Amino acid sequence: MWKATKATYTNAWEKAMKEIKDISEPTFKYLSEINPKHWSKSFFKTDSHCDTLVNNMSESFNYVIVVPRTKPVITMLEEIRVYLM
Repeated sequence: MWKATKATYTNAWEKAMKEIKDISEPTFKYLSEINPKHWSKSFFKTDSHCDTLVNNMSESFNYVIVVPRTKPVITMLEEIRVYLM
């Protein structure tokens, strides 16, 4: 089932569902009754539900990491890690 859930395109999902059907017909029927847009990555919408891509959390985080971003990578990551903790 996880193979069908994690499938990123519909052909892979269909192949995984066929494998499920070969192993367990009741499981296949159960999953077929549920709309795959609710449980399979291949059917998730990728478009944004909001015109604005900015939110307060990301703005706050970006503000906090202004100074660490000027430092070497390891130091920057360490300061970000400490902040997140």
